[in-house]
This record gives sequence, structure tokens and C-alpha cells, in this order.
Amino acid sequence: MKGLKVKLLPLVTIIASCTITCPSAEEIPCLHPSEIKVCDSNYTVCFCRPCLSCPPGFGQNLECGKIIMKSQKLKCVPCVVGANYSDDNSSALCRPCGGCDGFKVLKKCTITKPTICSRDTCADGYDFNSDMPDMLVCQKKPTQPTTQVTTQKAKSTDSDSTAPITNSGTLQKATMNDPYKSSTKLVDQDQATTKSSHGHVTIKNIVIAILVLIVVAFIATVLFLKRKKIKEYIKKRIEPKDDSSTPESLPLNVVPGSSSEPSPQLSHQGDSRQLDDLSGSSSEPSPELSRQAEGRLLDAVPGSSSEPSQELSQEAYPWPADVLLKSIPHDLHSAIETRISNPKQPGWRELAQELGLDEETILRIDNHYQPEKGYHLFEALKTQKPKLTFTTFVDVLVKLKRVDIVEKAKESYYQDSMVIDVTLEDS
Repeated sequence: MKGLKVKLLPLVTIIASCTITCPSAEEIPCLHPSEIKVCDSNYTVCFCRPCLSCPPGFGQNLECGKIIMKSQKLKCVPCVVGANYSDDNSSALCRPCGGCDGFKVLKKCTITKPTICSRDTCADGYDFNSDMPDMLVCQKKPTQPTTQVTTQKAKSTDSDSTAPITNSGTLQKATMNDPYKSSTKLVDQDQATTKSSHGHVTIKNIVIAILVLIVVAFIATVLFLKRKKIKEYIKKRIEPKDDSSTPESLPLNVVPGSSSEPSPQLSHQGDSRQLDDLSGSSSEPSPELSRQAEGRLLDAVPGSSSEPSQELSQEAYPWPADVLLKSIPHDLHSAIETRISNPKQPGWRELAQELGLDEETILRIDNHYQPEKGYHLFEALKTQKPKLTFTTFVDVLVKLKRVDIVEKAKESYYQDSMVIDVTLEDS
């Protein structure tokens, strides 16, 4: 019994020390400095992911090496002009621009370049510090103290008061003896003021005249074009119409495939002329007539509808209904992955939600550092939805109006005819 206690003593010691010193998932740092740790709300499950590589002029919104929550997303944000910059591809934050400390600014800071300062020239209002001859330091020029100005004023007042009275009398006498000079100075000042005001008025009048000419020319041009269009309209109305050759006699509701019917291009010309006739002399056709003509043209031209056809979900697909998603050809598999990874259209996220994947799986796909999210969606469907058929998958694409992917699947099946018929019973 004593020997058993001796053997268990080291094990108990190791367990006790581990409970005291072993770090938690939050405290374990990432191995690489260019990674960031992502944890859940309780900091019980954490994992490291690579930081982003932002282009010049952009910086990462969160600093690498720190801990973020799963709800936070890494993204590249633009730097602020005049405040910070980024001059290379990196995962760092935008760096501050910095100042010149009194030196002359050669180039201002942009979002991709820092501030460039002169090394031997001070900025306006600054001068080199004479107390530090061994170092080039720019400091503000000292302003003249107000006490010196007050002293000078006081000295001038004292000198005026102590001057002989005969001086003022002499000055007054000289002015009285030569009144012509003083009046001449006043006249010159009035003339200079009048000339300056007259110059301002002349410039203002010239600007107003130019603006008036521009407005008149614009109105004349509009009237000329309007009159020309009215003449053309009247001329077209007066000209005799040949029912056998003119496009106006052609019907608008053209049915494609009939040899006796005119082409959609001629119908479009007829629609345009009928719209011009109904709208009168207006330069733009009315919205209602434009919509009517556009609707007739869309009916005439096959495949020109702006909305995807709803018959896709109703017609039979060229592959067997019980073919599994995981058995489609590799080329078609890759083409679908690329298309659903495009963030500008409904893609992998909407497919995952419609097919019933849980939010944790969707979040894990979204936070993955690889851009091909469609590949990770297929991997998740293989494990969580192994019995999912390709027909069900395509029905969801039809619901999301991704007609391009549906047509690609049909085209691939018609061209290759190499779908591996792995059905639900075989799996």
C-alpha cells in the first residue's frame, strides 16, 4: 500500500501543476505573427487564421496578433487622406503620416505615400535655432513683444510734448502759406479711389455681358434644333407612304419562325416611327409608348426577356432525377464552384441557407482564408448532406434565379454525357 502511494505521488503532482499553470485556449498565442486568433463568445474554442494582404492605400481594420470574436470580420479599409497611409501590400494597419517639425513640406501625405520634408529649409514662419549650431532645428520666429511698442509710443509722445512751440507754429504757417499742395494731395487721393472703383465695375460688367451672350447662344441653338426637327417631322408626314415597301405597314406583333412575317429589326424600326408620330414634336417619346413598344419587341425577339424564365423549374432535366450531387463530372463541379463563389450574385451563402446548413458551418466557410467559398460548400454538403441529389440542388439554383448555372449544367450534360449515375439506392 505504501509503494502504491509512492507511485501515485508524481502523477498527482503533475495533475496539480497542470491545473495551476496550463494555459487556456485564449492564452495560447498564434505561432506566426501574421495570424490572428478568432474565438467564440466564451473564449473556449479558438483558432488562428492568416491576416489579410491589403493593397497600397488600404490597411487591415484589426491588428494582427490580437484576439477577435467570430462575429468580427477582417477587411481592408481605405486609409484617410492627410492622416495615415500604406505604401505596400501588407496586413498591417495604416501608418500615421507624421509632420515635418518646422521644416518645409515638399510633398503632402497621400494614402500611399508619407509626408516628404526638406532637410535644410525651414517652413514659413520658422528659422534655424542659433543656440544649437551643431544641429539643424527649426523653431518659430519670435514675435516682437508688445512692451517695446508701448515704449516707442511713449517716447514719441514725450518728444512731441517737449518740442518747441515755434515748431508747430512754423508747420501751421507753412501749410497756410502753401494751401495748393495740400489740396492737390486730396484731389490725387480721390482720383485714385475713383479709378479703382471704376476698374471693379468694368470687370463686373464684362463678366455679366459674357454670361448673357452664352445664355442667348444656348437658347438660339435649342430653338434652331427644335425648328429643324419640326421641319423634318412635317416633311415626313407630307411624304406619300408606300404600303408595299415602308416598314410602317408592318405589324408589331411579330411571331418568330414564320417566313411570311417581317424580321424583328424591321418591327423595331416601325415601332420607333410610330412612337415619333404619336409623340409629336417632342424630342423624347412618352414612357408609356416606350414600354409598349419595348414589350412588343421583347415578344418578337426570342430569348430577349429581362427576367429569367420560370419554366426551368417545371421542365424535365436531361439527367436522371436521383443522381447525387457528389457524382457530377469534375469539370461541371469546378464550373459551379467558381460561379457560386462570386459575391456579386446569389451564390454559396444563399444555397447553404436554402439547403439547411447550420449557421456555424456557414460562418466557418465565410471565415476561411481561401476565396473559393463554393469548394468549401460542396465539401460541407458531402459530409452533412450525402444523399442530396443534383436535381434538388438545381431546383434551388432556379429559385435563386441563377439561370446561367442551370444552362451550364445542361450544356455540360449534353456535350459530355459522362455523368456517373450514382443513385440513392447505389450509395
